[in-house]
Amino acid sequence: MNWAERALIAFAGLLLTAVVAGAAYADLIRQETFTEGHIPVSLILSQLISQLAPSLTLAGMGILVGLLFARGLRWPTRVDADDADAGARPE
Repeated sequence: MNWAERALIAFAGLLLTAVVAGAAYADLIRQETFTEGHIPVSLILSQLISQLAPSLTLAGMGILVGLLFARGLRWPTRVDADDADAGARPE
């Protein structure tokens, strides 16, 4: 596994962690009410998190699936014993 794959795995994990943390934050903040006629910043942040969560989840899962697919393409294939010996035997 090279450094780029490790960086993408870390980035995907960070995206998915941000979605979970953001959802928990948004759930806690929704309890607030408007004060003095102004919309609280926390309510705006919770709305922003709610709007971005599906896109971030899709990006994180897409990165992980893409890395799994790329790893599968480079996975070494199994060589049958007969085929391996056939090239080594002089006839």
